[in-house]
Amino acid sequence: MSTDTCSSSSASSPSTSDPPSPPLIAKCLVCGMPSRGNHFGVLSCRACAAFFRRSFVQKKEYKCRQRNVGKCDVSGNDRYQCRACRLKKCKELGMTPENVQFDRNSESFDEMTSDGSFSLALEPVQHSTLYQSLKNPKILIDVTPTINKLKTILAGSMPPVINGDYFRMNTLERMKFALWNYRSERKFGDLKFEKQIVVEIPNKKWENDLIRIANWLLHSEHFRMLPLEEKMAIFKKIWMRWRKFEKWLISVDTFGHKVYKENVIVCSNYNAANLNKVQIDYSNITDRSNEEMNQLFGKQLWRMQREIAKPLAEMAPSTIEMTYMLCQLVWNSLDVELDNYSVDVGEKFLTEISENLHEYYVQQNIQNYAWRLQRLMKIVNNVKEIEREREEMMKLAELFDVFKIKLSDKDLFIC
Repeated sequence: MSTDTCSSSSASSPSTSDPPSPPLIAKCLVCGMPSRGNHFGVLSCRACAAFFRRSFVQKKEYKCRQRNVGKCDVSGNDRYQCRACRLKKCKELGMTPENVQFDRNSESFDEMTSDGSFSLALEPVQHSTLYQSLKNPKILIDVTPTINKLKTILAGSMPPVINGDYFRMNTLERMKFALWNYRSERKFGDLKFEKQIVVEIPNKKWENDLIRIANWLLHSEHFRMLPLEEKMAIFKKIWMRWRKFEKWLISVDTFGHKVYKENVIVCSNYNAANLNKVQIDYSNITDRSNEEMNQLFGKQLWRMQREIAKPLAEMAPSTIEMTYMLCQLVWNSLDVELDNYSVDVGEKFLTEISENLHEYYVQQNIQNYAWRLQRLMKIVNNVKEIEREREEMMKLAELFDVFKIKLSDKDLFIC
């Protein structure tokens, strides 16, 4: 899970084609009015979700006005007429206290943002009036608004930020340009070393980082050619490994050999840590001890430091080489089922950036660069292997109910 404190400054520019149609607003399954996301395990509107929560918290018992429980009309404005039938329908649809969204601590469930989307309302579980109400409390976080924002970005026909030289760049140079944009908020020489890192519940900073990664991907003309559903499948698979690898790239670029000699790492745009001294606090996402969590996920961290950071520091890759590795991490041996068209597009992309890297080496008068390319790819393969190991640990953690938070889309929750 991320400990980032970064924010995004990227914004989408006007597209040369018609903008994507806004997503249709699904109806509340209880009353048929416009829904506001998944609440208590069921797609529902604010009013029905608030009604169910009040009924549970206050242990309400209602009587049907018609003495015909379950058959009264609770659609539209009639939902207020019979609370007994309304509550019965909520339960029949699958609303349960175990699925309660602890992030809601007021009657105003979601806040409308200026662009018409719904903002995340993520608060620590301790702020919830229901925190002590359940035997096995879970924080259910609805990330549908974030998914919708990502879909809107990935459906774009042009990247959000370009300059006058952009169209004279080759494919790999454009991805390097995009990496510069991604790193634009980076602080140079002004990093605060933390003694404790708190693992955060997904929040707006987390969402902004996802959006910045999506914007980076959009600089690939080949990626823009894919169907939206396949873009999303690729994004969900690679976003975390891409972000983690980029942190190590930034760490090496910032600290050089100190990364593995003194075990220091850049955590975000604003802070860093010494792995020998920092304490990681997992209490926001689990009731297990920090020692248990370190046993589960600490191995991958130290493998990254040893198998990724050290060889990176030793070879000191240029920005174009860093970009090449990040691109390979997305497309090379991707563990996602794609149709033949998307597979062909990906192969063409990899061929182009390989040719671009060859041209770069020729321009830099770097001869016999095969050994260097081999080391770059070994690092990429090591990242993928370590991330596969971490994914297996995530499955094990889910099996034993380690986490006390649950995202509506589990692909966006990775520790």
